Amino acid sequence: MFALDGKIALQKLSAKKYDCLLLDPEVFSRIGRNLGEAVAMAGPEAAVVVLCHPHHHRFPPDLVDLAAVTFLDKQALRAPGLPEKISDCLDVAHASRNGQVDALLVPGVEATLPLLAAGADSIYRFLVETLQEGILTVDLEGTILFTNWRTAEILGCEPDSLLGLNALELVEAGERPWIRVKIDEALRGTTWRCELGLAYPGQARVNVLVSLGLIDDIGDGTSGVCLALTDLSEEKRLRDELQMLATTDPLTELYNRRYLAESLEKECRRVTRYGRPLSCLMIDIDGFKLCNDRYGHLTGDDVLRQVAALIKGSVRDTDVVARYGGEEFCVLLPETPYEAAMQMAERIRAALAAQPLSVGEQPVSITVSIGVWGSSDSEELEPDTVLGHADAALMEAKAAGKNRVCGHPSRLRTVA
Repeated sequence: MFALDGKIALQKLSAKKYDCLLLDPEVFSRIGRNLGEAVAMAGPEAAVVVLCHPHHHRFPPDLVDLAAVTFLDKQALRAPGLPEKISDCLDVAHASRNGQVDALLVPGVEATLPLLAAGADSIYRFLVETLQEGILTVDLEGTILFTNWRTAEILGCEPDSLLGLNALELVEAGERPWIRVKIDEALRGTTWRCELGLAYPGQARVNVLVSLGLIDDIGDGTSGVCLALTDLSEEKRLRDELQMLATTDPLTELYNRRYLAESLEKECRRVTRYGRPLSCLMIDIDGFKLCNDRYGHLTGDDVLRQVAALIKGSVRDTDVVARYGGEEFCVLLPETPYEAAMQMAERIRAALAAQPLSVGEQPVSITVSIGVWGSSDSEELEPDTVLGHADAALMEAKAAGKNRVCGHPSRLRTVA
């Protein structure tokens, strides 16, 4: 597990136990925290390698006394004995876990990032291959020189197929100039992080968090860039699922009143600023209570679903169809003048009245009453005004005998 800063490292430690920690005190001092916190959170069974200048840092006594802690001088990162020293700590973890190192946490800064990226020594390669983040090393031109198994797994390809590929080919064409600028900034020493969509040629686009930093020497005396990739696919799926739950009516799968209110507010601002037309339909199922009483609530639910599907299938993808409450629906029609909205409302009414709904083995006859409001000029609009006019038109349709459409064109009628 790779963490580019101390805050992320502490968050990961609070959520999971790690067998081995490769730590740099600077990542914690930068956020005003102590290295001892990370070691304490890891627990007594974790093996710890501290990359630092031991004489320049003061550590808690309990940290220095731990047998599983090894201190390594950052100025000697490439010293011949370093792999053996890290191996000693890994051996401690192996012994305490019966030969299995399940998890490794590596919070990295300028000194540890090249250590992980270079991958030259076997111990470095072990560390990199243990990470759950993807690692890419690229040269000045963006050519991929090194990658780990996790990068290939995230992108859905073989590791060897990435070598020699320009990293910019993983990014959409429109984003490549911007990413090239960021790589150049990293070569000047700027650390950078953002969410990005990457895709190996022929594979699906994957959302990742990219952490990017400078490597002083990629092995030939020239600088390069290391990219750490965190797969956000599951996180995005969960975000999308939460967004759907927050904005969708579970019974009809239409938008709910919350989403309707947000959309209506945006549309009102657009009409006020640009003078574009906007219309609104308020639809109510006639005699729905009698339907529930006669056929039962399960049948009533099925009726609501079928009516919702018919309404949604009668409008454009850009229109907003929401369940307003009970057996009432609301439709926002951007860029639609009043006359066109009246025609659409009549088509919906006629389609529902033309034939009974098929609910199980029981045909159920349904009609709807529809109120229509429409604006065709630039005026100061408020969401309550729009809904008030549409609802007033719906009440007129109900009072006039139901199964009909009544309208309130803007400025011609007012709601008392």
